[in-house]
Amino acid sequence: MSLICPVCGLEKEQLVKLFAQDLDQPLVQGIHQYESSWQIGQGICTSCTDRLQTQLYRNQASWLDRYMSLIDFTVLPLPWKLNASTQYTGKGVTICFIDSGFYPHPDLTQPENRILAVVDLTDPPLTAKTFYTPQPVSWHGTMTSVVGAGNGQSTEGLYKSLAPDAKVILLKVAEESGRITGDSIVKALDWAIWHREQFNIQIINLSVTDDFPLPLEESEVAQRCEAAVASGINVVAAVGNNPYAKIKPPASAPSVIAVGGLNDRNTLDPLDNVLYHSTYGETLDEFFKPELIAPAIWLPAPILPGTDAYLEAKILFDLLETPDGQLKDKLQKQIKLTRFDLNLLYRNENEIRHIVKDRIRNQNFLNPYFKSVDGTSFAAPIVCSIIAQILEANPSLQPLAVREILFTTARKLQYEPSLRQGYGVIQARSAIIRASGEYHSGLISFSPFINYLEKTVSFQYHGHNVGSVSLAGSFNGWNPTLAPMHQTSEGIWQITIPMPPPGNHTYKFVTDGVNWLTDPRNLYREPNEYNDFNSRFTILS
Repeated sequence: MSLICPVCGLEKEQLVKLFAQDLDQPLVQGIHQYESSWQIGQGICTSCTDRLQTQLYRNQASWLDRYMSLIDFTVLPLPWKLNASTQYTGKGVTICFIDSGFYPHPDLTQPENRILAVVDLTDPPLTAKTFYTPQPVSWHGTMTSVVGAGNGQSTEGLYKSLAPDAKVILLKVAEESGRITGDSIVKALDWAIWHREQFNIQIINLSVTDDFPLPLEESEVAQRCEAAVASGINVVAAVGNNPYAKIKPPASAPSVIAVGGLNDRNTLDPLDNVLYHSTYGETLDEFFKPELIAPAIWLPAPILPGTDAYLEAKILFDLLETPDGQLKDKLQKQIKLTRFDLNLLYRNENEIRHIVKDRIRNQNFLNPYFKSVDGTSFAAPIVCSIIAQILEANPSLQPLAVREILFTTARKLQYEPSLRQGYGVIQARSAIIRASGEYHSGLISFSPFINYLEKTVSFQYHGHNVGSVSLAGSFNGWNPTLAPMHQTSEGIWQITIPMPPPGNHTYKFVTDGVNWLTDPRNLYREPNEYNDFNSRFTILS
C-alpha cells in the first residue's frame, strides 16, 4: 500500500512519524517553515527529511559554499554525514588518544585549551618545545584527535567533531623514526588506566596497531585493553585498511570495539553507502571483527600547521581568490613555494586557475586548513565522539551498556557481507536516544551464564517495546516456540535451560515471533547462512 508524503506529494512505501521531542526539534521546525500546515502525525518521507536536514545544515555553513564555489568540491561535515545530534557535545567527558604524535591544534586549544595532558611514552621523550614544533610523526595523531574532538575553530565551526567540548589526553607512542612498538602502546594504556580518575578518562582511541597478530594470552597490548575496559574505560580501535591482512592488537582484543570502514560516497543518501576496504575476519581467539563500521573516507581532517603542505594550501587558495589582473603578479612572487613549473607564468589566467584547482584536488585540500583523508584510523575517533555524546547524555553507563547501545542501534548494509561490517553502520542519533532513556544497571556482565555446579545455562535479553522474547538455538532445533523467556522487570527478559551436551552451541533471541537477534553481550559470534551472526557458547567436557 502506497502512502502520500504530505510535504512533497509523492507516493512512498512508508512515512516517518516518530520524532524525538528534543533531538528532532530543529528538523520539525524546518518542516513547518516549508509546509506550515504539516502536523507530526501526518508523517514525512525520508527524502524530504534528508533534503530539509541538509538545508538546515547549509544555513549554518557559509564556508562550505565559499570553498565549494572555488574548487567545485568539498566533503560533508561530520554532523551531516552521521545525522548526528548537536545537543550533546561531549561535555564532561575525557577522550584519551594514543597515537604517533600530536600538535596543539587550534581546534583543540582555542578559545579554550581542552588538552589536559600530553605525554610521550617513547625514549627519549619529547620536550615541550618539540610538542609546539610540527614534526612528521605529529600529523596522524593531530588528525585523529581533531576528528574525534575538534571544535571547528579554524574553519568557523564548519569542520567540527561530534564532541567539540570533550577534554583530551594526548599520549605519543611513535619514535622519531615513526616506528610504533607494542611496548609503547602498553605504556600508554597503563598511563591511561593509572590516571583514569584524575582526568576522568572514559574513552581511549587507538588508531595504531601492534606489529603482529597475537592471541590474547600472548599480547600485552590486548591484555592491557581488557584491563582498561574492566576499569570502566570504553576502548575503541581502528581495525585496519587491508581486507587481506590479519587483525592485530589492539583491535583483536575481545572487549575492544573494533571499527571498520564505511564509504558513504560523500552523500547523505543511505542507499549510496558501501563498504570501505577495511580489515575484517576472525581473530586468533575466534572473535569476529569489526563490530561496527563508521565513515572512513571523504573525511575532513586538519593539515598540520607549519608544514610545507599547510603553506602550499594557503597559497593555492589565496591564488584562487585573487582577482583577475593580479593573479600573475602574485603567482610570480610565490611560484617557488608552490613547486609549479616556471612556464606556468606564460599561461593565461583561466589556464592558471584550472591548474591551481587540479593541484588542490590532487592534494585533497578542502580549504587552507583542512584536507580530505581516509582510513579506519579516522573511523575510530568518530565512534569515540559518539560515545562521548552518549556518556554526556547518560553518565551512569558502563562500557558494557555502551557497547550494547551501539550494537543494537547500528544499521546493517543490506547487500554487503556481515562479516565485514559486524552489527553495521553506527547510528549516532539513535544511540543517543537509546542512551538517554536507559536506566538499567544490574544487567549480567555477559550472556549466557554457564553454571557448571547446577548444570544450567542462563540467558538474559535487554530490550524495550517488545511483546515477547524467546530463545532459539542449535540445542532446541531453532524452534522459536519451545523456550519462551519471561520478563523479570520492564525491558529485562530471562530464561534458564538445562545444560546442553559438551561442545559448541549457537543461538539467537526472537522478539515478537519475527525478529531474530544476535546477543550483543556475548563476545562470541559466528557467521550463518543468512548473512548474519549467531551467538555462540561452549560447554566444556
